[in-house]
Amino acid sequence: MIVEEGIVLGPAADGRLLVETRRRSACGSCQAQAGCGTAAIGKVTGGRRNVVAALADADYRSGEHVELGLAEGALLAGSAILYLVPLLGLLGGALAGSPFGQGTSAASGIAGLLLALLWTRRRARRMALDPRFQPVILRRL
Repeated sequence: MIVEEGIVLGPAADGRLLVETRRRSACGSCQAQAGCGTAAIGKVTGGRRNVVAALADADYRSGEHVELGLAEGALLAGSAILYLVPLLGLLGGALAGSPFGQGTSAASGIAGLLLALLWTRRRARRMALDPRFQPVILRRL
């Protein structure tokens, strides 16, 4: 389970709770911070707040510090759908059109990508309603 700390903002429209988290970088404890590009980017973009809607099994008040959890499988499945499916659609479409020439291969690759993106969009909407893929408030801090 992937865990993160947050602050309850209040109820969301769909019965979940809105929780604010702060984006943190893992570079805070590294000794090479001074010469690292990733650390520099983290300083510029770090500290931004994220607001997520989380499921809760108890009553929480606004301002309470809580611990959020997300199953690793949910993150892995979401990442695969977001990144892998469009790539496979592009490659599959290009390979399907390759016997007919380069122009057809490029056009069928783009068509495969668009179809994969449409499928990804529909699947993501269904996943957004599935409790297995939702962050959950684990406990008060």
